[in-house]
This record gives sequence, C-alpha cells and structure tokens, in this order.
Amino acid sequence: MNATHIAQTDTKNKIKLESSIIYAEWLSPAAVGGYTAELEVVTAMVGEGATIEIKGKSSKGKAPDSIKGTIHGNYFAGSLPIPEKVDPAAEIWFEASFQNMD
Repeated sequence: MNATHIAQTDTKNKIKLESSIIYAEWLSPAAVGGYTAELEVVTAMVGEGATIEIKGKSSKGKAPDSIKGTIHGNYFAGSLPIPEKVDPAAEIWFEASFQNMD
C-alpha cells in the first residue's frame, strides 16, 4: 500500500484509498460443536459502516455457518456458530471479506 500523496493544500483533491485486512484471528481457544467461536478482524482504510462477511470453513464434515456484520473504526468482532455435527478432528478456519464503500 502506497501512503504517499502530494498535492496542493489550497485546492480540493480526490484520492482513492486502498482498503485491506490487517489481520483476522480467533479469540476463542477452540471451536467446539454446538457453541460459538469468538473472532476479530482489523482493517485499514475501510469505510465506517462497511459490511463484512465471515465464512466458516472446515477440513472435514459440515463447515461452520457464515455471519455478516458492520465494521466500525476499522474493527469487527463477532461470534461464529459452530455446528454440532462438526468433526472433532477437523481444522476450522474462517475467511473474511468486505465490500469497499465508494
């Protein structure tokens, strides 16, 4: 991401900022079937109120659900429901994506 912008200060300038996910991680130590797993996502240059979608993934069996939420202050925290029928030996992860607000 290039953070350099040079322009006159006495005129209006329109620039496009590149949005990105800084990190996305679990806050819960384990994903247990029938419960929720807490997570957080930190972003950069994402518009206030932008929609974020979290999709649960599993290496075996039924994948966790998906959730949608709203980014505030470049931050989102949520709870991802873990299905009861998830394989206890499965690796569980999530993917986060957002829609840029123009």
